[in-house]
Amino acid sequence: MPILISAFLLFIAFVIAAGSLWFLACEMSPLGYEVSFGRVVTAIILMAVSILLTSKFLAPMGGMMFSIPVFAAVTVLIVKLALRLSFSRSVVIALIYAAIWTIAWGFFD
Repeated sequence: MPILISAFLLFIAFVIAAGSLWFLACEMSPLGYEVSFGRVVTAIILMAVSILLTSKFLAPMGGMMFSIPVFAAVTVLIVKLALRLSFSRSVVIALIYAAIWTIAWGFFD
């Protein structure tokens, strides 16, 4: 039963993250450009995989001070390529998304 509750809460966190990322992308995108929700879900999945990979492989080698900048750069790259936004907009969206996810993840620790 506790595993189901944890899975449900994690699913809710991903839904909130996807909704907030979609809202940010729609607000930050140029006029006339529509951001599809499928692209947002793809970006969320890629970002989740990248944080798992950086914490699994890079954190033991160089510590968190090495894996955090790598994850930030990968997140900006994923947002830029998946949502097809400019670099500056991708940086802003990635920073806001990272802040939202960090706050949400704090409730699970």
